[in-house]
Amino acid sequence: MIDLKGKTSLALVEQIEGAGIQVWTDADGVQCSHPEAAQAIIDAFDQKAWELTQVIPAIKEEARKRIVSVLPEWKQANATARAVELVSLGQASGPEWEAMQSAWALVKAVRAHSDILEAQAALLDHPLTLDITAGWPE
Repeated sequence: MIDLKGKTSLALVEQIEGAGIQVWTDADGVQCSHPEAAQAIIDAFDQKAWELTQVIPAIKEEARKRIVSVLPEWKQANATARAVELVSLGQASGPEWEAMQSAWALVKAVRAHSDILEAQAALLDHPLTLDITAGWPE
C-alpha cells in the first residue's frame, strides 16, 4: 500500500502511471506495482502548485466571461476606436464618453477582483477550495 499523504489529484496518479507504475485500489487502500518508486513521486508532488495550475486559469476564464457578457470583444474594439476618435476631436466628455467610461470601470473592477482571487488562492493550502464565483462586481 502507498501513502498519498492527502494528495488527491488525478495529475499525481497520471505522473505515477507515466513512470510505468500500475496503480489500483482495493479493500486495503491504494496499491501499486512499485511502491518505493511511487512513494518517491508522491513525496515530490506539490499538491498546492498543481491546484494553482487549475484554479488560476479558472479565475481568468470567469473574469473573461463576465467581461465579455457586458462588453463583447467587438464592442471593446469599437469603443476603443471611438474613444480615440473622441479624444482626437477634443470631445472626451458628454453622455457617450461617460457610458464608455462606465463600461470600462466595470472591466477594471472585474480584473481587480480576478487579481484578488488569484492572490487569495496563492495563500490557501488547497487553492481549489476557493469559491471563484463569489464577490464579482456587476
